[in-house]
Amino acid sequence: NIVLPHIMVVMYYLFFSEDWEMGLRWHVTIPPYDWAEIYLRHRTTEVSPTYAFKISSLEAQDEPQAVEPEEMVWR
Repeated sequence: NIVLPHIMVVMYYLFFSEDWEMGLRWHVTIPPYDWAEIYLRHRTTEVSPTYAFKISSLEAQDEPQAVEPEEMVWR
């Protein structure tokens, strides 16, 4: 689901399974200024995300780095 399609610089997506929610924030610009942030939240037991990751730039082809999850879920 595209949550905020009117924003062209940062795209927001939400993906759901029966147990998990995954949020993706993707800064859609030219490298090296592009980045992506991902969070995971267990839907039935957690209010805040448990896991979070950041990809600094797709051009760098680095592995996602674990980061501290934010306390609030963005919508």
